[in-house]
Amino acid sequence: MFEPLKFMHFPIRISSAIQNKLPNEAKCRQMTELTRVTIKEAAAEANIGYIAVSGVFHGHETFSADPLILDLFDRSAAHPNQKCYAKIEEMIANYLQAE
Repeated sequence: MFEPLKFMHFPIRISSAIQNKLPNEAKCRQMTELTRVTIKEAAAEANIGYIAVSGVFHGHETFSADPLILDLFDRSAAHPNQKCYAKIEEMIANYLQAE
């Protein structure tokens, strides 16, 4: 089980629903994964709990039928929308209740 929650990371999956049709999408995915792994390893090294929330985005990417990510034309593009934040809050609450 994780240590008490001190750190969270919200990885971003950029529009996998459109199958790599965006310029540099594959590179964005690689950078996102590298960032996620680096933060997870740093949290483990510092003995800090880590909650992976990337699963919440599966099937809900930008341009999907039910996106949880703001679209690329929004000022805050590629960030979670309000519905996504609610799902992330639920994941965190479940984690804390399990402690």
